[in-house]
Amino acid sequence: MTQPTSARIPVELYSRMARVLHWTTVALLVVQFPVGLYMVYRGNTLNLWDNLTNVLYSAHKLSGVTILVIVLWRITYRLSRGAPADEPTIEPWQRIVSRLNHWGLYVLLIAAPIAGDVHRVLVMLLALLIAMHVGAALYHYLIRKDNVLGRMIPRLLRQHGVPSSTGPRSKHP
Repeated sequence: MTQPTSARIPVELYSRMARVLHWTTVALLVVQFPVGLYMVYRGNTLNLWDNLTNVLYSAHKLSGVTILVIVLWRITYRLSRGAPADEPTIEPWQRIVSRLNHWGLYVLLIAAPIAGDVHRVLVMLLALLIAMHVGAALYHYLIRKDNVLGRMIPRLLRQHGVPSSTGPRSKHP
């Protein structure tokens, strides 16, 4: 495992727009998951089909459509602008897993709102990929002490990293 060195390594940050779209998606998902669980509990478990349950279902659907639109915007933005180059200290296998996780998240965030009968399965897979994504970010920050998380939260950049906001964008989406 390659450990960060004490040399000052240029680290490309995600653009402000990419960060805004990311954290807006996160905020909506933080609300979406418990609302979805509660509405299903009220409707299917308690068999309460009152005004509150209807409002929860409507809010859940509206939030899902909003997330879908934001994710489509994120993908369009990423494909047109690219992503920052990978954090220089991560291993090649981590780059592959990271890309698979990111694109898996995008696919599930698009598929879940329009899936119909398999919605619940896709949401469980989405929760699994989100847990993996968050776990990897924390692993990089707390264990490896590199700048993977700092690229999305610039104030968390380590001293050995230097923000590179004007560097060339990576060709990989």
